[in-house]
Amino acid sequence: MTKTTKTLLICTVVLLVPCGVIAAAFLPKVWKKDKTDGQKDSDGTATGGATAADAFPLKNGSRGENVRKLQSVLNIFIDDAKACGGILPKYNGKDIESLQEDGIFGVRTEAAVKWHLNRAYVERADFDGIIEWA
Repeated sequence: MTKTTKTLLICTVVLLVPCGVIAAAFLPKVWKKDKTDGQKDSDGTATGGATAADAFPLKNGSRGENVRKLQSVLNIFIDDAKACGGILPKYNGKDIESLQEDGIFGVRTEAAVKWHLNRAYVERADFDGIIEWA
């Protein structure tokens, strides 16, 4: 093995091992999955604290705090699009100027999600990324 190869190998190990340790320590917290799996406690809430209507994926008909947070962040994206003259989400051919932050995932929220994600639902990883971005 040449000296250059050894140096490169040592540098790689020195740089990547700490990154791996840091990633192993922090990624489980960042990528924490929703552990409800659709199961409910005796009081009707999904295991893990979220209500069944607030569990992922969030879609038309979902309700709760996660939907309200999503609507709040989508309003930030809509405001940014308005400010720079961008394309706004549409419902029935009309621009959606803002969403009511009521925690109800209805047709207007669905239109804004389609505008932002190009699909009609929000998975847990999407939600975490959107919330973190805002």
